[in-house]
Amino acid sequence: MVVTSIEVLRSPRAGGMDIVRARGLATSNGWGEPHLLPIAHGEPLDGILDLIFQAHAPSGAAGLGPFMVVEAILPVEANHPYKGVRVRSSTNAVTLKTLPGYAEAAAPKEDCAKCVGKYFVAKGANPPAGGRRRQRRARGRPGMAAACHQSRPMASRATASIPTD
Repeated sequence: MVVTSIEVLRSPRAGGMDIVRARGLATSNGWGEPHLLPIAHGEPLDGILDLIFQAHAPSGAAGLGPFMVVEAILPVEANHPYKGVRVRSSTNAVTLKTLPGYAEAAAPKEDCAKCVGKYFVAKGANPPAGGRRRQRRARGRPGMAAACHQSRPMASRATASIPTD
C-alpha cells in the first residue's frame, strides 16, 4: 500500500474530537478493511501521532491490476497531546505537521495493470495453478504487504509468489 494523503478534521462543538482520515492505494482489488493503528501509547516525545495504515490482503491469489483506492479514519479524543500526525504504509510515510490540516504525497505514476503473469499471494495461501513458484519472504511489520518485484526486495512481512513460465 501507498499513503497518498492524510487529513485531520476538527469538530467545532464543545467536547468534540479530531478525526484522522488517510487515503491510499493498494496494488489490486480485493484488499479489505483498511484501518489506522497507533504505534505507541501515551504522549510522544516529538508530539507526532504515529499511525500504521493497513488493510487485509486478498485471501487467495489476486492478479495485480489497477490501483484500488483505500481509506481509513481514526477518531482522536479532544484535548490530545498531538501537534501533528504521521501515517506510514509498507512503502512510504506522509506527515502532517499542524492540526487540523491536510498533507499529500505523489501517487505512483504506473499501477500494475500491465503486469502479466504476476500475482499477489498472501502468506500461507496457495499460488494459482501452473508455472513455477518463486517465493520471497518480506521484511518489516507483520501483517503488511506490498507488490513484489523480482529485482527489488520487499519491504513488508508477507510471502509473495510469482508464477514464472
